[in-house]
Amino acid sequence: MPHLLVEYANNIALPLDETLNALHETLVQSGQFDPQDIKIRAQSHADYRVGGTKASGFVHLTLHLMAGRKAEIKAELSQNLAQTIAAKLPEYTPTGTQITVQMQDIERESYHKIIL
Repeated sequence: MPHLLVEYANNIALPLDETLNALHETLVQSGQFDPQDIKIRAQSHADYRVGGTKASGFVHLTLHLMAGRKAEIKAELSQNLAQTIAAKLPEYTPTGTQITVQMQDIERESYHKIIL
């Protein structure tokens, strides 16, 4: 834990390896997670609308993490992740591109992990 999902419009040439590594480092630097437990995955979307059009783009991050962290910690994580993504967007990112971050609590009682 945690799981970080990165969704983005396919009109953004996001440098994936570099971006995923930077996001991992942001989560490590937060001091909230064991580096070996962080899982990050990305998916681009060809079918989307932002403000009713495909002219601009989006990057949306969803961080699934164990319930119980204070709102201040979640807010700081959210802000830091958004700043990390903003720093990795290429110069030619479409005008009006939106970056959003959502925190999603996972109940400890129902979460299960197996390490092989």
